[in-house]
Amino acid sequence: MFKFKKEITTSVYWRKGLPFCLLFTIASLGLLGFFWRKFPPEVPLFYSRPWGEEILTSSLSLLFLPLMIVLVSLLNLFLVLLLQQNRLLVVILTTTSVLFAFLVFWTLIRIIELII
Repeated sequence: MFKFKKEITTSVYWRKGLPFCLLFTIASLGLLGFFWRKFPPEVPLFYSRPWGEEILTSSLSLLFLPLMIVLVSLLNLFLVLLLQQNRLLVVILTTTSVLFAFLVFWTLIRIIELII
């Protein structure tokens, strides 16, 4: 179905970028697991809503953040496989995945700092 080019699979961005997404996902799950017992029943997550109870959600909803890293990384991975002949798009999509994963991980750290 897909033909893999050798230059794409040996690309620095391809080999080193996607493991960072995996690293940030595992680190996010590790942070959640480590601090899970210290979380209150409701935690702030939806900062785009008006201040107050509307930004709060259950602690279980924090698992949505690592899930988003996985979903965005898989989407970008699919697009990389689909558009592998364009080297610039491979670099942009892989970099976008890593940047998104880092920002979600940083957001999770900030939320944990607020609630503990």
